Amino acid sequence: MRRTPARCRSPRIALAVVPALVAAALVLLPARPAAAQGWPALTPEEKAMTDCPLQPGADAVWLYREIVEDQEDIKRTVFKRLKILKESGRDHANIEIPYYSGSQKVSNLEARLIGPNGTITPFTGQVFDKTALRYRRLRVALKTFAVPDVEVGSIIDLRYKIEADLGGSSGSDDEDLSESLQLSGSHPTEGGMPRSSEFLSFPAAHWDLQDDLFTVRAKYRFVSFPYIGLLFMGPCRLSWVSHNLEPVRPEIKNMRLELSLENIPPFEGEELMTSEQAEQISLDVFYLAAKISDRDEYWKRESRAWQKAAERFIGDPDKVSAKALELIGDETDPAGKLKRLYAGVQKIRNLSYEKGLTRNQRKAQDIKSNRGVVDVIGRGYGVRSDITRTFVALARAAGFEAEPVRIANRDDKIFRVSLWSFYSQLDAEAAQVKLGGQALLFDPATPFCPFGLVHWTRSNAAGLRYSDAPPAFFVTPASPPDQGLTRREAALALDLRGGLAGTVRTTYTGHKALIRRLEHIHDDAGSRTKDLEKELADALPMGAAVSLTKLENADGSDPDLVATFSVSIPGLGAVAGDKMILPVSPLAGEAQYPFRHAERRYPVYFPFPYREIDDIVVTLPEGLAAEVRPEDLKEQNDFASYSLACALEGPRRLRVRRDLVIRKSFFPIEQYKTLKALFDRVRAGDEAQVVLAASKKPPI
Repeated sequence: MRRTPARCRSPRIALAVVPALVAAALVLLPARPAAAQGWPALTPEEKAMTDCPLQPGADAVWLYREIVEDQEDIKRTVFKRLKILKESGRDHANIEIPYYSGSQKVSNLEARLIGPNGTITPFTGQVFDKTALRYRRLRVALKTFAVPDVEVGSIIDLRYKIEADLGGSSGSDDEDLSESLQLSGSHPTEGGMPRSSEFLSFPAAHWDLQDDLFTVRAKYRFVSFPYIGLLFMGPCRLSWVSHNLEPVRPEIKNMRLELSLENIPPFEGEELMTSEQAEQISLDVFYLAAKISDRDEYWKRESRAWQKAAERFIGDPDKVSAKALELIGDETDPAGKLKRLYAGVQKIRNLSYEKGLTRNQRKAQDIKSNRGVVDVIGRGYGVRSDITRTFVALARAAGFEAEPVRIANRDDKIFRVSLWSFYSQLDAEAAQVKLGGQALLFDPATPFCPFGLVHWTRSNAAGLRYSDAPPAFFVTPASPPDQGLTRREAALALDLRGGLAGTVRTTYTGHKALIRRLEHIHDDAGSRTKDLEKELADALPMGAAVSLTKLENADGSDPDLVATFSVSIPGLGAVAGDKMILPVSPLAGEAQYPFRHAERRYPVYFPFPYREIDDIVVTLPEGLAAEVRPEDLKEQNDFASYSLACALEGPRRLRVRRDLVIRKSFFPIEQYKTLKALFDRVRAGDEAQVVLAASKKPPI
């Protein structure tokens, strides 16, 4: 089992931010005695299966999976039955069970092997515990073991429970655990949730219903927490929303939910695809306040509560007018004023990106939760939403029309209006400011983010502004390709053995610069150097040597990050008699061409539109001249353009200009062949050859 199947995730808030009232009730619940349980009987069909009719050639299948998420007894019970169909399927006998060490524990773990002849052998071997991920107090651990003597036709039964570890090391530090769970993903702590807001919905469970193996039958059950009404201060109901699951529907009775499924296809990811959440078959279970009658009412009330809390935090702009005047100084141009306010706000200490800041360190440094913009300015620190709202307050104080907006980060999810979960979906804030009659979006709470740029996860993404009716959903602007620009300028010299050596100056602009800065926000220079060198090496032929010699604007908000490298590419030119054959572009490594398969299961999803410009100058050695050069190429359609030109600029100077532009980020399945055909032509153009021959001496 290369991956634990039928994952059942409880959302972060349900794991780590349970209100004190509910947490107390959890502790006081009496433990129920465990009853002895026999193994489910094998069916004749399970015994007889030798191949999977709906996935012929599968090396193993899940005959049955069952998950019971029991919030009444505070445990998750799992049963799985696996059948090995081919010799290669024996690898799935390596079991891995993930859990959060310190807040969860695995108990009642049992396994057995049923041989092809019906012989039953209980597993009595050793179970190991290893760490899959560690961050501060958070440890994602794995229970691992290998079932021995597995043959083709064998069946493995496995069952266990995951329970709350009330005596674990993380149980007394919910704040640290909550932040750790958020930072273990890609998103820093946002904040902005009203402290006294009434609960309208509360996430209960998220089930990814697919695994990397085909599943014949599966059953999911959810048992509600009996005192959930204490959280809502009134009656509530159990609800659900599915994704890619039609027409199957779960059954709900007496605050219990049950879902039965058959013939679930495996999930196999692809490169450059939308997030797994967008493509997976899944089901979300949540509690909903009984007073909420429809979807629009839910989003209206949630957005109103968030907006009121945000406005209370922003407060009276007059109270920060002195700070606004101080930051603006002598600037008179409106855009210039806003830019100075933006730069001033970005200097505020951003606690959301201080991943090593523990609770004890906060206490030692006397770091308090800010209650308003005045606190942020006076103390000089804040989480992301604090900083965004401070920018809004200062902009208002300077006479701009400004407001905070809530946005769904799109790197790990798709926003679904049918999923009634405000803060788990709309998990970021940005500032919308009118400048010159145009409403523009700003992202001051992202370190190193240039003025006018919004982090790519929040561009072309779902957003929400408060309005009376209906809820004001909108889509944030998509960024143009030049905000994702990589420009490489290479000055290389060719030797008579076909080797190239020289420098490559790479300029990353916009998203390309911001991504690289944030990736190494807490790293030392050596780690950043290593990654940049590897990135260029991947764009060069195998065997190339790359050394970073200079790095500019690594830790600022300049739109450009500039890296200069010394490179050496041995044996790129092939010598044949008195001729040498040289690829027109040395920047044609395997990483440049992502689409190798003729067919594809999921849409192609680039993070953002982008552009690549290469300007390569090759100085030829004495005695060689370009005899044959590839013809210039130029291609353009509604979503991309590509051009390549190879010219002689003097007897020994060869210049190659390449320009690739991808103008959109999402390509549905039906456009895959067109997109792949473009990249195939790009590859053919990049791999075209220059033929060099001995230069002819002029007659005497």
